[in-house]
Amino acid sequence: MGTSKTELKIFVASPSGLDEERDAVSKIAERMNQSISDSLDVIVRVEKWEHLIGSAGRPQALINKFVEDCDVFIGLIPELNSRRYLSSSQVSNTPTLRYITHTSLSMSFG
Repeated sequence: MGTSKTELKIFVASPSGLDEERDAVSKIAERMNQSISDSLDVIVRVEKWEHLIGSAGRPQALINKFVEDCDVFIGLIPELNSRRYLSSSQVSNTPTLRYITHTSLSMSFG
């Protein structure tokens, strides 16, 4: 019987419009699982907020729990003044920035 692998949980947060970048994180995790997972006895699992669709409970509370429980948090922020966002105030009001703040506070005081 083989040993069970350690799971490395990655949570990816980003505002809309960064689908390509979010998909890149998943693809990298898949490549890692294919190439080094066996030798390191680690499996990388990427979680995103859309994985929670259909889950019971308040969506924001579920997302916050994922953020708190992840081993690695990746917050993707678009370039300011790009076509995706016109100002820094739009970025500062995104749920992604709230997750980053929540994660930072959890790590500081958790």
